[in-house]
Amino acid sequence: MIKRFIVNPFLLYVLSFLIIFLLYQLKWSNSFSILNENLIYFLIATVVISFFFGVWFDKYKVIKYYPKTITPNSFWITMGLMFLYLIEFIYSRHIPLIEVLTKNELDLNLDFGIPVLHPLIITFNSYYIVRLYNSYLSFKKKKYLVYMLICLLPGVLLVSRLFFVAALISIWFITILYIKRIRMRVVALFLVSFLGIGYLFGLMGNHRSLRGSKVALPIATNATNDFLKSDIPKEYYWIYIYSVSSLGNLNLNVENGKPEKLDLKGLLVTQALPDFISKRIIKHFNMFDYKPPLVYQFLNTSTLYSASFGYGGWIGMSFMFIFFISTSILYILTLLLFKEYFAEGLAILLTIVLLNTFGNMYTYSAISLQLVFPIIFGLLARRKLV
Repeated sequence: MIKRFIVNPFLLYVLSFLIIFLLYQLKWSNSFSILNENLIYFLIATVVISFFFGVWFDKYKVIKYYPKTITPNSFWITMGLMFLYLIEFIYSRHIPLIEVLTKNELDLNLDFGIPVLHPLIITFNSYYIVRLYNSYLSFKKKKYLVYMLICLLPGVLLVSRLFFVAALISIWFITILYIKRIRMRVVALFLVSFLGIGYLFGLMGNHRSLRGSKVALPIATNATNDFLKSDIPKEYYWIYIYSVSSLGNLNLNVENGKPEKLDLKGLLVTQALPDFISKRIIKHFNMFDYKPPLVYQFLNTSTLYSASFGYGGWIGMSFMFIFFISTSILYILTLLLFKEYFAEGLAILLTIVLLNTFGNMYTYSAISLQLVFPIIFGLLARRKLV
């Protein structure tokens, strides 16, 4: 039963928004107001509808682990990726991790990587980590784990929390998909791993932005005295404040009132297209680029829905929910044509659904474009080109 909720994107939507709602009730910070009544009704409606879609999909049992049958030759692709990163380090003339270790902070004003090429490298690297891990599960050859660890290294050198955490989450999902039955010890193991990822996320955040301070963020976001005096590791405050601020920022948008009219063009361009495309369209056509109001400017997570509310109010938010449902169905059905790559494609989709509680991941190219690679490799495999 637990596994069904986790590896089914529609049931995962239910689970993730219920968790973020419960975290909101912890009230470790005094900065967020009571949720708007209409917003609560909207979230309940989407959770109920998504639950029924999840049950319907579960009925046909198409979501399961399909082992790989084609043994990939991953050495040259892994080495090619590392060579491209080497070129980028030379081009940028700095390594973010070295900055953190020497200055105890990262200069966010310094650009890294070769324009256009860097996003492509990051996107493919993120996907390839998942593919290598899937290959290990299918063939039980440790070399794939070695290649996977090598491909994780750039995320550490770049001090890229989203790259690192998203990759670990996808690995987590694909492991759950692979396991036939989740026993209590497995639940305990994944709980420990989740706590580890959460701690690592907070630790990297402290060193990336706050000179290693554990209490700077809680104090800056009006944390309660009860939390500050508690024995809870302060690194976990990052996960809490990111999660809660997402719902808090969405609530702030709703409280500010819906727009006077529906901006359908802006909604479609900015919320349904990857950002590397939408940014160019907005600039070329001088379109309105809505920036959701935030409780804190440095906490810019605001769930899947905030920006869509700015373009179309409740209609805009409903559009995004329908977009989530329809694209998830279409993508899963497409993956069934390429079962060799089903597990890794589904793991990436699940990662997007989970992270949608923080922001619209469909627009974030570094994650959403990963969905394309299982389809591309599937088409190449049919022509025996890989």
